[in-house]
Formats: sequence, C-alpha cells, structure tokens
Amino acid sequence: DHRFYDRQLMGGFERKNADCAFLAGITAFANMNVLEGFVMMQARSKRQYNVRFTKALRPRGLRDTEVGPLRLEIIEPFKHLRYVLEKSDQYPVALDITYKAVLPPHLEKPHFSRLDGRVDSDYLRYHQLAELSGWVEVEGERFDAADWYGWRDHSWGVRHWNTLIAHRWMTGTLDNGTSFCMAVFSGNDGSRFAAGMIIDHATD
Repeated sequence: DHRFYDRQLMGGFERKNADCAFLAGITAFANMNVLEGFVMMQARSKRQYNVRFTKALRPRGLRDTEVGPLRLEIIEPFKHLRYVLEKSDQYPVALDITYKAVLPPHLEKPHFSRLDGRVDSDYLRYHQLAELSGWVEVEGERFDAADWYGWRDHSWGVRHWNTLIAHRWMTGTLDNGTSFCMAVFSGNDGSRFAAGMIIDHATD
C-alpha cells in the first residue's frame, strides 16, 4: 500500500509562561521512497514559522532519520532522544532539544477501519511524556529549554489522511506531578471523537 508510513513526532513548550513552543517530526513513506520532516515554532504568541524538508528515502532506507538540516537521534530507545534543526539563513528558527522520558510509552488500541470493503486505516500509535532540555531559537532570540514539558507520538501503518478535518491536542503536567493528555478529532462526515488519559505518578 503506497500510504504506509512511519512517523516520529516531538513537541514541547516552556512550562511557566508558555512563551515558546515547537513541534517537529520526521516521516518515512517506504512505498513511495520519500523521507520528509518539518518543524513548527512560535515565540511570545507572535508569528508561527513552518519549515519542511524532503528527500528520497533510499538507498539509506528506514533507518535514516536525517533530512536536510533536521535530524532525530535515538540515543536510548524509549528513553533518550535528540532533535536538531541546524541554523540557516533560509529560515529564522533552529533547535537542539534533548528528550528524556518520565514515563513508559502508552500504546493505543489498534486503529482499523474499512470503507466499501477495502481497508481504510490500519495503524498503531503510542505516546510518551518527557522533560526536555537544550535550546530553541526564533528570529535570533534563544530560549533555554531547561526543564521544559515535552511529549512524543510514534505511529506507523496505513491511514486515510482525508477523513480528518481537525485535530486538537493538549498535554500538560500539574504541580503535583500528575500528567494528562487529551485530543479531539473531527471527521469530514461531521463525526467527532475524543480521547485522553491521566497519569498519576504517585500511583502508577
């Protein structure tokens, strides 16, 4: 199936005032020979910057996690990762973020659906919460990412991308250490689906 994908996403924001936030991802489309990546970033609720990169997946294959100036380093699986976007005069953002998990990954139930007898979606996804460190830079202003809140999302399989028209996501950690995640999905047929989880560090 040409739609088969394998995507790693990571997001984070400054805890105290949410002055800066980012979302970064790298996706492999094995059956279309494409590797793509992106970074979205904004600071102080001003303009959001989006940068995108793409290249041929092969000959390096599915182990390749670098596309142009953006790369993902898996230092220790499920525990320690690093995203880097090198500086360039072609865009006003950069980052060097280290991700350290605070909880094991949470695997969702399999997503499977058929449309007119044909497999429409068949994919898996897990989420994981973390603390971030490092730095991000927007329009020449550098933000120290020490003790930022972070999360990641890894999904793979076959997905019908045209069925969703909106996807709202919110994550956070309370002062007592309780973490939460919630999402609302809206389909182009008028349907709506909501999901979420709360993780209590004291009892987990």
